[in-house]
Amino acid sequence: MHGRVRLGYGPVGPSGSGKSTLMRAIVGVQRVAAGRVQVLGLPAGSITARARVGYVPQARSIYGDLTVHENIAYFASILGAPRSQIGDVITAVSLVDDDQPEVFNRIGPMLLALFPFTVMFLVTSVAMLRERSTGTLELLLSTPTAKLDILVGYALALGFATIVQVGLVTALVLGPLGPNIHGSVTIVDALMGMALGLFLSAFANTEFQAVQFLPAFVLPQLLLCGLFTTRDNMAPLLRGLSNALPLSYAVDGVSRASTSGTWTTALTLDLAIVVACVPLALTLGAATLRRRTP
Repeated sequence: MHGRVRLGYGPVGPSGSGKSTLMRAIVGVQRVAAGRVQVLGLPAGSITARARVGYVPQARSIYGDLTVHENIAYFASILGAPRSQIGDVITAVSLVDDDQPEVFNRIGPMLLALFPFTVMFLVTSVAMLRERSTGTLELLLSTPTAKLDILVGYALALGFATIVQVGLVTALVLGPLGPNIHGSVTIVDALMGMALGLFLSAFANTEFQAVQFLPAFVLPQLLLCGLFTTRDNMAPLLRGLSNALPLSYAVDGVSRASTSGTWTTALTLDLAIVVACVPLALTLGAATLRRRTP
């Protein structure tokens, strides 16, 4: 088969006849069992030929988790092209506006996990202190009702507020802001924040002390959850601490839910760990809940 460069050719044939194989052989990405393929007088796939032949595959061949600049830089390194030309290429194909790091698309899902968790942790801690300061909790503790039953009752009431809050936040994010996130994952994250707030409220004597638990308990998790740097890039000690903190799995779960259209094994594991933290926190809260009046 011989063709002139200035002419255009389009192979036509049924599926399996070798159209894609022919194209792959021409650009040098297909092993040829017999015969030889030359392009512009050069062996197909040779370094010199690759620099003079453009190839647009049928399948998507860019990486969605990289920016325009990072994608071009990657392929430039494969071809040995100078990095100084990356900006010129982006300008030539009118992708300047798209050459911006998709920061919100990366951290948006993480923030959606953090905000409900943090807010419900704070609201629950202060609400329980209010219940104690007004005497309501002390009256309930003086009844034969089990402490776990009391906390479960509070959890059900506050859980309704959690669902409403997460519903509003998720509607905002999924609507105008755009990321695709499973709302159920965010609800579980907020429920975990509520349960941990019920647990830690037993250690506070005043509402101000309850608020102080926010930087003491939430801030370390915020720094180690992967929001500022990926957990895989952390030092071994910090990565070990991150693996022991529940918020890390909440953030991982929401991030995976935003990038995957299906439920993966890793997402299921993250969600299972977060769900398990809810009854565990309520059980620990019931074990540490004490009356403070005779």
